[in-house]
Amino acid sequence: MTATHAPLTVEVVARAGATIVDVRQVDRRCPVYRIGEGPRAHAPVAVGGAGADGCVALIELRGGSPWLALPSGASGELRRGAAAEPLVAGQAVQLTEGTCAIVQVGPLRFELRASPDEPAPAF
Repeated sequence: MTATHAPLTVEVVARAGATIVDVRQVDRRCPVYRIGEGPRAHAPVAVGGAGADGCVALIELRGGSPWLALPSGASGELRRGAAAEPLVAGQAVQLTEGTCAIVQVGPLRFELRASPDEPAPAF
């Protein structure tokens, strides 16, 4: 993260058909969104390339910037404004403000949106 860029939050909505199975924010408080069959997975789905813990990071903050990494067998689409581009397994993409993506992994569809992070409330 540089001084010229505000931190981003990525909202993740996981669906199995029309059913929402998980909603989560990836931000400085929760810097990774894992999928797989391990106990640390936020969304349970069989995925190739899982580590020893049975998971892969779908979204991860690296240096304060969110990155999307498509695991083996995944596909999707990335939207930056009106422009859309296909996503393929093995691809890693840095998400910027306003970026949206749809990623299909097995039976689950992940809808992602990057927006400015809101500061934690002061008590």
